[in-house]
Amino acid sequence: MKSIYGISASKGIVIRKPYFYIFEDIDINVNEKGSLSFKKKILEKAIKETKAEIKSLYKKIKKSSKKEAEIFQAHLLFLEDSIITEKIKVTLIKLVYLDDENNSLVILDQRLLPNEKRFINLTKIEDIWDVIYTD
Repeated sequence: MKSIYGISASKGIVIRKPYFYIFEDIDINVNEKGSLSFKKKILEKAIKETKAEIKSLYKKIKKSSKKEAEIFQAHLLFLEDSIITEKIKVTLIKLVYLDDENNSLVILDQRLLPNEKRFINLTKIEDIWDVIYTD
């Protein structure tokens, strides 16, 4: 999976070599990857990897400042709390899922005001671009 990172440019003139992103066709095929058990496995793997990263950061920062490193211990407590991780699982599974009927990825629109709720069906890569870069 390719990741593209960048920062938005301010209005004005910049003299630089331009880079263009060319959209590639993607197929969103609904299969076992949309199942509840698969999503839970992915989330559990992410939690495990995040714990390892936090522990590593804690060890590195503890060498220079034990006080500043304590925040990472608090982060670990959240990840080790089964009530919180179960809530995360339930929430994420409801916010992103694969739709068999429309052969699309469905996500909760994060651009809305609190208490507003709208789901977006993504069927092609341009849809993902539009969600990220438009209001």
